Amino acid sequence: MNSIITNLVDGKEGIIAATLRAGRRRTGNMSHTLSRRGAWAANAERCNEAVYKLISLAFETDDTGRCNANIDGRLPWVPWGRDGRYLFGLAATDGDVLRLHCQRLADLEVPIPLFTFERQGWYINVFDYKRPQAAFQYWEQHGLTGLLYRQLSQITSTKRRSGAG
Repeated sequence: MNSIITNLVDGKEGIIAATLRAGRRRTGNMSHTLSRRGAWAANAERCNEAVYKLISLAFETDDTGRCNANIDGRLPWVPWGRDGRYLFGLAATDGDVLRLHCQRLADLEVPIPLFTFERQGWYINVFDYKRPQAAFQYWEQHGLTGLLYRQLSQITSTKRRSGAG
């Protein structure tokens, strides 16, 4: 009887040891995904999701037309705006990075930018991107990547420290 208990205890200790080893492996894997590179990619993905939500909202319609964007495409809020970033669940840095990215895209002539800033407001180009699918496709091709997020966050951080922008 004593040997049965010993075997059970030894087996239990083996299970505990194996569980601890597996836990350390999982923790090691988790620390890899929590690397700065992984964090930049996660931040970029969060920003991209906010833009996809903005596109969905901008093209939402009712019986009278678009609900969340004016007829000319003017947007009441954007995820990179001072108030809008919180509505879309973004941190201040995310908003700054997204704004800089959209400003840079707006400066390009090809492809035609999806978002532009004019007369103190942001607009979605509803004339060249008539359907949400076209807008989604644009952002899929020109949205943020982890590397781009890193580069733009360094620029915005430098601007904040120097008091510019």
